Amino acid sequence: MINEFKPIVSPYFGEDGLTSTSANTIANRLKHLYESTENELNAVNFVQTKFGLIGTPEEQFSLAEDANKSCTAIEFVTKLELITECKSFIAFLREAIKAKQELSNEVDEYMSEELVKLKKPILEHPITVEDVINNMSVKDREHYLFLETRAAVYGKFIHPGNPFDKAIKGIEKAIATPREISYNGSNTIIKVHTPTVSIEQTSSVYMGLQNEHRKAESELNGIKHMIEETIKADDVKKREAYKADLAKYEAEYEALALRDAETVQARRKEIEALKIVIPKRFEALYNKIK
Repeated sequence: MINEFKPIVSPYFGEDGLTSTSANTIANRLKHLYESTENELNAVNFVQTKFGLIGTPEEQFSLAEDANKSCTAIEFVTKLELITECKSFIAFLREAIKAKQELSNEVDEYMSEELVKLKKPILEHPITVEDVINNMSVKDREHYLFLETRAAVYGKFIHPGNPFDKAIKGIEKAIATPREISYNGSNTIIKVHTPTVSIEQTSSVYMGLQNEHRKAESELNGIKHMIEETIKADDVKKREAYKADLAKYEAEYEALALRDAETVQARRKEIEALKIVIPKRFEALYNKIK
């Protein structure tokens, strides 16, 4: 990623010259020229051959088919230099086209430093029950844990079907049926049930335990409700803050993105206006094939 465009300083570009398309066309023409010249050099010879029938004057002899391929050493050097010039010119044009393309590629990767550093806000998670409890004073936390424990312990023993409830029902049964007889002939068994505690007192204690359990649960539920409300308030606060931060972010992002788009557009125009210069040493060759 590129955060800043540097001034374009290159030996390939100037105010006058070729576009990339024109440079590519010239390079293709040069390729055709040096390939045809190479074909000539590959078949070159320094001997001219004539042939004719015996008795025919030599001046009437015909030239062999490859006679037109013969040339002087100086002509050979000239063509060799032409190939060198063509290939050198092509290399220059290809590098210039490549350099211009790299500048265009940089534009595609551009993003201003401000936009890079701009971070999208993240919605914070709401606090948890544990967070609220941990933020309580030591006294309040101890009381909450006490109520939670009392409600659990009392409920375990006094709820219907649990030990204390069963024990009271056992008293009531003993009062209602103090004697049980299991008939089995001489092995008949008689059971006598005698309450060891007062039913009135036990029922009173049982009702007292139920009342304490209800009070503990009621107070515990109140604290739990307070915890839920604290969590909800925290969530609402964080969502409102996130909404405001997001709106600010989107506004800043839009403004920076627009500025970046303008910067990119200006850079593209600058690159499009670049012309590939024709080095002085290649001017004659260029004028020959353009």
